[in-house]
Amino acid sequence: MLCAGGLAGIAGWVATFPFDVVKTRVQSTHSTAYDNPYRTTWSTIAASYRAGGLAVFFRGLAPTLIRAIPVNMVTFTTFEAIVHTLS
Repeated sequence: MLCAGGLAGIAGWVATFPFDVVKTRVQSTHSTAYDNPYRTTWSTIAASYRAGGLAVFFRGLAPTLIRAIPVNMVTFTTFEAIVHTLS
C-alpha cells in the first residue's frame, strides 16, 4: 500500500510538474504589459522553452518528489484504511 502511494505521487507530479512551472511563472509576474513574456499561458510556455529548452519545465522536480513520496505514501494508505474501516 505504501509503495502504491509513493508511485502514485511520483506519477502525479511528473505528469503535472510542467503545468505547475507555467502556472508559477504566470502568477509571479504582476505586469500585463505587451513586452512581458509571462503574460499568458502560451507566451509563458514559448518564452520558457526558448530560454531553457525542455529541461526548464522539470527544474526543481527532484525536491518536489522527495517531499511528495512520503506524503503520498501516508495519504494513500490512510485513505484506504479509512475506506476499509468504514465499509
